[in-house]
Amino acid sequence: GQTTKSIVHTTNKAGSVTSLVTTIRQFFNPLTATDKIVISGFSSDYVFNQGSTTVCTVQSDSSNVAVSTSTDTSGSNRILTVTLDSGSNIGNGDVDTVITCNNILIPRKVTSSVNNIAVKSTDTNGITRDEDTSFSLDAIVSNELGQTTKSIVHTTNKAGSVTSLVTTIRQFFNPLTATDKIVI
Repeated sequence: GQTTKSIVHTTNKAGSVTSLVTTIRQFFNPLTATDKIVISGFSSDYVFNQGSTTVCTVQSDSSNVAVSTSTDTSGSNRILTVTLDSGSNIGNGDVDTVITCNNILIPRKVTSSVNNIAVKSTDTNGITRDEDTSFSLDAIVSNELGQTTKSIVHTTNKAGSVTSLVTTIRQFFNPLTATDKIVI
């Protein structure tokens, strides 16, 4: 990407199933049928194929590019690969190429932004043509607590009395495990 390069979650709230949108301003080398765009550097907290198969769509210079999608979750580095279909191409002009990949569960915890997402283009044999290893992925923020009902009430509300607080949370967005905490 010569000028603009970005990768963002369409929703960045912890535990959301969302899409990742990658924008590349320009490829130095044009891509043709069976060439690939590989996006890597996602931690194992990212789950592809959540709810349905992860599918990526590609637009270059506002035109749809026919592609197929594959994912690799075999190690700690999650990888998305889009392969251009027969007859498809992406030029090397000064235009945006936007890759949108859906059905991705993002980490269930708050995280800082990640500054080492790698995006590369390769030929059908995996030989790298263009590569940038410094795409920044936005941070994961906390999700909503209590989707419907949230309240804290005193069991006795008379001034000066000793009381207990009863807290009701209707629903957690993310499940709690044995070592998690609720802080009021």
